[in-house]
Amino acid sequence: MKTAQSIRQIPVSEPVAKLVQTYVKNYRGGPGHPYLLNSQKNQPLSTKSITKLFAKLSASLSDTARAQLRDWTSKESVTTHDLRHTFTVVRLNLIRLNMQRFV
Repeated sequence: MKTAQSIRQIPVSEPVAKLVQTYVKNYRGGPGHPYLLNSQKNQPLSTKSITKLFAKLSASLSDTARAQLRDWTSKESVTTHDLRHTFTVVRLNLIRLNMQRFV
């Protein structure tokens, strides 16, 4: 988070929300930080660790998913910055569509 007052909300589907809740309840433990993911030492994951995690996730994409990613983005992998950018674009498009209802 940029500041102590910053709060990030990410809309997710119900199955994803349930999966996250299961992780928090059964596996996350009680770390002294607000981040969702923590290291084996109950510390927030470092930027380097998150980058490595996304590299592993990208490497495990199916051939079909990788082809779609390549078609949509001309990229072979997904990064944390991609998620931030994608969320912003999706959110702005939803706002634009909602505004068109009132015109």
